[in-house]
Amino acid sequence: MKFVEVAINKPLYGQMYYVRDTYIKQAVKQHIPLRITTPEGSGEYWPKDWMKDAKKMEKVFNFPNNPMILWGNYVKVGHKAELKGKEKKYQEAMQKYYSMSEEERFRKFYN
Repeated sequence: MKFVEVAINKPLYGQMYYVRDTYIKQAVKQHIPLRITTPEGSGEYWPKDWMKDAKKMEKVFNFPNNPMILWGNYVKVGHKAELKGKEKKYQEAMQKYYSMSEEERFRKFYN
């Protein structure tokens, strides 16, 4: 399964890890989960599950007029993103599509 990889070296506050909103938007657009890697380990989350209990923070890093939007949550080490409903159907369809040869794809989808 593909993931949007997010590597975080240290938490911003306490044990909460904050993920930039662009990573979350990318995962939603591509219908794939986030893999958040921390020094303690990594966890896999669907964007919807990450946002459920997340806390929003706007932090200024380089550009004072354009704060970065971050969504913070606790990372459970070893957490696996389970396929449910739409995500499961989408992954199965993509797997089926890419397992076909080019000729089969052409015949099925363009004729």
